[in-house]
Amino acid sequence: MIFFFAFSALLFEINDKMGFVATSIYFKDKGLETMIQIFWYIYAAFLATSTIAYLIHGGYKNSIFLIDLVVSIITWTGLFGFVTHRQIFTPFVWQIVFFGALLWDILFYVFLKNSILEEEAEEADMRVMNIITTVFMLALLGPLYYALFQYAF
Repeated sequence: MIFFFAFSALLFEINDKMGFVATSIYFKDKGLETMIQIFWYIYAAFLATSTIAYLIHGGYKNSIFLIDLVVSIITWTGLFGFVTHRQIFTPFVWQIVFFGALLWDILFYVFLKNSILEEEAEEADMRVMNIITTVFMLALLGPLYYALFQYAF
């Protein structure tokens, strides 16, 4: 968990200081460029691997979870375009995807997921689970939405 917080902070700090895309060819330090590129690929691979594991273990049984899977795949397409510096669709499409996916994730993690899982857990367990889910959402999806924002705007 600490690794992901440090990784997110590193990506935000480096991208903030370096400009629009931290891995552009304009940097003089190719070692830093390569390191940042590798971190973005590791991040994308982690997101995909965790979703595939969740899918294999039967996590997407409900239609709400399947919608979340589709939204995730669309956002990963934008992440892929950001990381590889390839234009996929227009920036206007990614602006819509950015705001739509952000709204979906907030609704899903805060309201929808809890109402679906509410029947299975006790009240005290739900409060702890809400805190843990919010922390994980911010830590794991923060870099994704940063990349989508940079890619869209």
